[in-house]
Amino acid sequence: MRLNERAKFPWPVLSASSMDYPDNRFGVDITITENLDAARLSARYTVTLDENNILTGLGNDQISLGLYVTCLDTYYCELLTIDLDGGLIDFRPGILYGAVTFLPIAWAKQKIAGWNSETLNDEFGNGQLGFEKGSILAIGTQSDIQAGREKLAPMESIFELVSDSDVPEGETRLSLDTDKIQIHASENTYKTLNEYRNVAGGRNILLNSVYLPAVMEVILSIGRDGSAYETRRWYEPFIAKCSHLGVSAGDDEIWESAQKLLKQPLLQLEKMKDGFLT
Repeated sequence: MRLNERAKFPWPVLSASSMDYPDNRFGVDITITENLDAARLSARYTVTLDENNILTGLGNDQISLGLYVTCLDTYYCELLTIDLDGGLIDFRPGILYGAVTFLPIAWAKQKIAGWNSETLNDEFGNGQLGFEKGSILAIGTQSDIQAGREKLAPMESIFELVSDSDVPEGETRLSLDTDKIQIHASENTYKTLNEYRNVAGGRNILLNSVYLPAVMEVILSIGRDGSAYETRRWYEPFIAKCSHLGVSAGDDEIWESAQKLLKQPLLQLEKMKDGFLT
């Protein structure tokens, strides 16, 4: 089954991307709980739905609600039936890892005739409509999560500092075509940066002066052509952290996104200023 929230159908479908039901809403809010040690994940959900015909169809067992759950890393793909009143889904240990999507849908369990909703767009006329068994009647906004430990790895762990005689003193260069993102610096600059790692507060200085612009460049590069880096070992952890923190790699808010990924490094620097200014 290939579905997304922007899919088009030759019949009315309640969706945020269509105007078939301009005054109605359908969506599923999902809260994820993850036990990393046991590789278990559960999803608590609540449903928003206010279209009377679909509500009636749910009540007389003509229509079903579900979440279409997809995880490409584990080849998991299943349509799970859910309740209008909300509930909890416990997934088998290890079944979800990496990028996971949840797409809410409502569909006809049987052939439906005599559909005449007062909230339908006028373009469908005043006559009664009918739907075949299996017809999609509503699609909600997709939710994306990242399952597993990769999203918890420190951002610095996917970077590597490299001595490079071709880089001018006091400057750095970035290389993304390696397993780790390499930050190249001249021998003297390389030694200085390494020394900062071993002094109090040195990490925060490096986050602001070296890693922040590096992360900005990575976000920008992924936006240009993310597929060029998908085989690099740093790519999945970086995307995992973006997904976990609600950052869209390649978006226009590069400065804000980089600060979020590094957990507001300037704020961390401000907290330690008393140690420098005494």
